[in-house]
Amino acid sequence: MQTGPRTAEGKAASSTNAMSNGLTSNQVVLPGEDLVQFQHLRHSLLKEHQPNTPTGKLLVEEMAQAHWRLDRVRRRQDHAFESDVLDAQLLTLLLRYATTYQSLETLKKLQRERLAQSKPAFVSQKAG
Repeated sequence: MQTGPRTAEGKAASSTNAMSNGLTSNQVVLPGEDLVQFQHLRHSLLKEHQPNTPTGKLLVEEMAQAHWRLDRVRRRQDHAFESDVLDAQLLTLLLRYATTYQSLETLKKLQRERLAQSKPAFVSQKAG
């Protein structure tokens, strides 16, 4: 059974594991990336979709973060293919993260359902 690192050195080394590729980091915008550019992306998505529920806001936030990370994945993929040595494990990880970008479809589905529920039922104007 693995229990993780026990020494101070081991803990320090493992604390940077998520940062080695930046795909599982708790930080959305990593050092060296443009925070203003991410904030612009996030603001643009909020303006476009105008979520009016906590769920909608959460999905737009996830969409912004997923798109930002997906762009990072694409840059890493490009770099991996340009290098002389392809790391199969890294490419597998990059592909996994590239296929998890689904928040937009979920948001659109919820918006369609909410719109359908808010429309009044059709009532015939013909006199019987």
